[in-house]
Amino acid sequence: MIPPKDHPTWTCLVKGEFVHPFKALSAAMCVSRIVRFVHKEGNSPEAVELAIDDLHSFFEKLEDLLQEDIKAIFGGEAGHAQNGR
Repeated sequence: MIPPKDHPTWTCLVKGEFVHPFKALSAAMCVSRIVRFVHKEGNSPEAVELAIDDLHSFFEKLEDLLQEDIKAIFGGEAGHAQNGR
């Protein structure tokens, strides 16, 4: 199950504050594109919200393919703390 959009890890992902080595290349490319967009927009709240909407939608569409990544990213706060650079 994909966490709701208000889960704090979404914000960390779209701002590039949480780096995850995706198994699915398509997810890695999507996140990279989104992080560049958010940085280009100066990390504005509007850009972050739009980016979260986009990324959440991507994860919903490919949920079956992204199961391992979803578990690794949202499965526990220990994983987040290790990568919260």
